[in-house]
Amino acid sequence: MTDDVRFDRIVEELRTPVPIDAAWRDRLLREVSMEKLPNASGVPGLPTARVWRVRPVAGLAAAVALLVVGLVSGLSLGRRTASPPSAASMAGTTLRTGGQVALTPVKFVLVAPRAAQVSLVGDFNRWNTAASPMRRSGDGRSWYVEVPLPPGRHVYAFVVDGEVVRDPDAAAAPDDGFGVRNSVLLVADGKT
Repeated sequence: MTDDVRFDRIVEELRTPVPIDAAWRDRLLREVSMEKLPNASGVPGLPTARVWRVRPVAGLAAAVALLVVGLVSGLSLGRRTASPPSAASMAGTTLRTGGQVALTPVKFVLVAPRAAQVSLVGDFNRWNTAASPMRRSGDGRSWYVEVPLPPGRHVYAFVVDGEVVRDPDAAAAPDDGFGVRNSVLLVADGKT
């Protein structure tokens, strides 16, 4: 059994509703509705308001902790959203990941004669639509771009006039959790 099939079975099981005994549900709702909660506002008929009391030292400590978490998160997000290197700047270079890995130039082509703008997005360019814009071919029917990729499995899609489109000539990746099935490309050392 493949990982995709196993994953789909797990998702299906998690989405299956859990049966609840009707008598237990009715008893619970009856008890909750009979519970008398104090009215913090003191005005009859108004909903109960919770009053939170925090000692000044605890409030200050919580504010400092939130500030530190915010700063650390902002710094790490800033590093992650930095624009990835363009395909042109990576051409003929190698990536260093414990050793040298040769990049393989991969040409992506999409037939979309009516499109006004097409770009390539994927895990290799952090799904950035500006990182790999595609050029219209001489015949005007298709779009292309060449991107150097390291060996491995790469998930990608095309953005055609703002709409994400799967590559019709490539294998489909599992649903990404947002209802989109992207494409998969396997790059071997020096080959696609």
